[in-house]
Amino acid sequence: MAFEDAPAIISQLLDNLYVFDVVFYVFSVLFFGSIAVRGFRGVLGWLPHLGLRIVMGVVSILGGLAMSGFFPSLGQGVYLLFNADILVGSLITSVLLAIGLYLFSHHLINVKALEDRIAKLEKRKNQAKHLPPEKLTMRDPVKIAGLAVIVVVVAFSLIGFSGFPSISGRLFTSFGISQEELSDLSSTLETFTGADLPAGCASAITVLQPVNFDLNALPTSTNPTARATLEAGSGTAIPLMKQTTYQGAEYFLATTADGRLCHALTNQFCGCIPLTGP
Repeated sequence: MAFEDAPAIISQLLDNLYVFDVVFYVFSVLFFGSIAVRGFRGVLGWLPHLGLRIVMGVVSILGGLAMSGFFPSLGQGVYLLFNADILVGSLITSVLLAIGLYLFSHHLINVKALEDRIAKLEKRKNQAKHLPPEKLTMRDPVKIAGLAVIVVVVAFSLIGFSGFPSISGRLFTSFGISQEELSDLSSTLETFTGADLPAGCASAITVLQPVNFDLNALPTSTNPTARATLEAGSGTAIPLMKQTTYQGAEYFLATTADGRLCHALTNQFCGCIPLTGP
């Protein structure tokens, strides 16, 4: 990988970080949703079951985000790299939802659907037919208890929800950097590698690579045309100018009194980069 390609690579990384977030949340929703729906004792078709799994998965993630503040130690260091605080909170929420669904659907029987399961559900179907009528209504205390658990968990998750955090941002934070700092790094690299150079120009950094970035190792040049090009482009007088050849083209380089390194072809000014911080 060429050094001048670094800004483009970092820029592409920043532009595609959302993919990491999407993958994380999709897998988390399906995983924690599958835990929660294990508590559902009713019989659903494939599509309704998937819908319930997704809804319970989303609620589990919301609950995990709301609970993450209860596990501050899991939101630091290496634990932050794996989003342990969110995952632990989501696991607890999904287990509570599974308990709530179990209690709510304990006697929630769909006889027709059960009959489609034949042998596997025959025993449960017979038990359902002999249940007292009040067990099949919403007045069943067990159903009420299960529904209460679900309502409390959903309410807690929604009240404590303050937005989905950027999972990729948390990943960078675990290494002690932020996306803003990475963006600044990309901008800085663009400055030094000359991502916006005129056509035909290589960056000063690239031109100096063969001499290990040692400007003093280059021979001095007195080419008057190149000097005029450098002075016109940099807006300052050039007392000393160096010369080198890169990929068959003659480059002229010079430092300015205000701390810049400028370079040019004989008749084409390429640009300047700062040698000192602001």
